Amino acid sequence: MSYADIRAALRPGGFFVSNLWHLTRISYPLGKSGEVRYPAIRLTIASIAERVAARWEGEALDNDVARRVEDTILPKLQALVELADANHGTVVDAAINDALMAVTVALS
Repeated sequence: MSYADIRAALRPGGFFVSNLWHLTRISYPLGKSGEVRYPAIRLTIASIAERVAARWEGEALDNDVARRVEDTILPKLQALVELADANHGTVVDAAINDALMAVTVALS
């Protein structure tokens, strides 16, 4: 698994349950591999994807709700991926906190 795999899964329109589970499956191992500068980024992406997928699993989801959640969370996850090779830990921490807050707000 690589950054490219995660970037591909984080495409607009990709917030559907099977893709979120796929994103979870590919992000956890990469985050734990020691091959990335900030494993917390991959673990955060995996955790958020898992949380949304688990919440939506088996539900008939309204398209407007799904679009609102995706519009809120996807840009934050994409920003995290772009910071994966950043040299400044404070920026990474802020982006992780921003993404976690977005999922809390979007799913409430």
